[in-house]
Amino acid sequence: MPIRNTCNIIIFMGIFEFIKTQDGSLGLYNNQINDIYHAREGAYTEALEKFVLPAMEFVKQLPSSDTLKICDICYGLGYNTTTFMNEFLNSEFINKYNKIEINILEYNKELIILSPFIKNDKLRYSLRLFLMKNIKKVFQDTEIAETLNKYNMFTDRAIYKRFKGTLKYSNHSSYNRRHNRLFLHNTYYNYISARFKKALKVKELKRFTFKIHANDARKSIFNVSDNQNIVFLDAFDPKKLPTLWSKEFFDAIYSKSDSNFMLFTYSHSACVRSAMKDAKFYIGDNNGNGTVASKDEKYISNKLSEYNLGLLNTNAGIPYRDYNLNCTKDELIQERLRHIKCDGRESSTHYAKTHQK
Repeated sequence: MPIRNTCNIIIFMGIFEFIKTQDGSLGLYNNQINDIYHAREGAYTEALEKFVLPAMEFVKQLPSSDTLKICDICYGLGYNTTTFMNEFLNSEFINKYNKIEINILEYNKELIILSPFIKNDKLRYSLRLFLMKNIKKVFQDTEIAETLNKYNMFTDRAIYKRFKGTLKYSNHSSYNRRHNRLFLHNTYYNYISARFKKALKVKELKRFTFKIHANDARKSIFNVSDNQNIVFLDAFDPKKLPTLWSKEFFDAIYSKSDSNFMLFTYSHSACVRSAMKDAKFYIGDNNGNGTVASKDEKYISNKLSEYNLGLLNTNAGIPYRDYNLNCTKDELIQERLRHIKCDGRESSTHYAKTHQK
């Protein structure tokens, strides 16, 4: 049974704690990693400010082409991808591309399944139906139903009814299918708010392809198509789970990226920035909300300050190394500690005391 406490956190006996964040969106805490999936000020707000709005500014600079390719690493409940799609469908950029290919990399299958069903009044209904249909292409109905029943108190009932409806009527007579469509039509118009009705662009969703990679991202990254334009890297804190912050993982991202490319992450960590730099990326500040990386320096509008560049040369800037992309988190942490001990670099604490920010 779930337990409610006074901090608006709903706790399940298991991996996850579901958290009502300050902007009203639902976030997660992972008990195994001891880290949050989203900032407490708001899962939706974090996605918008740290990933989506900077990515939209980048798209504005890109030349028109047939396909825009996006890779969301550590998809979680999908806030970065779905918020981007939501904003993109309302933008002037929609006609720049015939196709928008989205690859999602997420180890936990339950989170992928939950993403369109989780309560989120900021996301258009038609987009959530689109995600549900794509998830049904990858996962069995029984697997989806099991996950939704497990987390039923957090699922949106209208979307859940739609899933149950497709499951119930899929093999019935044409009369029942027509009856079901009428029922869902009424559910749809009773459910969504008037402000979303005007904004719906259902036909534009046909431009999107949605590719799900439910595995360790260090393996899945090599199954992503070449010439990616945008990467959202939203992994756990590198100090707690460094597996997706190594120099070798950034090498892999570099090998899959287009010349017109930008990576966005919330992390300010000096060891992460050093790993990006060692992987031949140009790096910059994400408007105070993290770090950006690109193959082309022209896309870096906010370069790192002299202080932050100097920090890369301290012990804080020694990157994680994962030579075969198969090390455990403890192995990566211990290996980096050995490098710090042997390298003899200035400590970041001493550097901070002797240099002004």
